[in-house]
Amino acid sequence: MENLLNPSTLLAGFLFGVIGFWLFRTGKKKQNMYILVIGIILMAYPYFIDSPLWTWLAGAALCLGAWFFWYH
Repeated sequence: MENLLNPSTLLAGFLFGVIGFWLFRTGKKKQNMYILVIGIILMAYPYFIDSPLWTWLAGAALCLGAWFFWYH
C-alpha cells in the first residue's frame, strides 16, 4: 500500500488515465468497442495495481493493444 504514493505510480496513473480518457472518447465517437473498453481499463487499472513497475508495464501493454486495434 505504501507504493500508491510513489511519484512514479502517481505519474503513471495520471498519464495512462489521460490516455484512457482520450481513447474512451475516441472509441465512443468512432463506435469502436475495443478502443472504448481499453480506454476504460486504462482509466481504472492503476487503482488495483500496487507496484510501480507493473503499473508502467500494464499501461504500456494496454496502449500497445489500443494501437493494434486502432490500425488492424
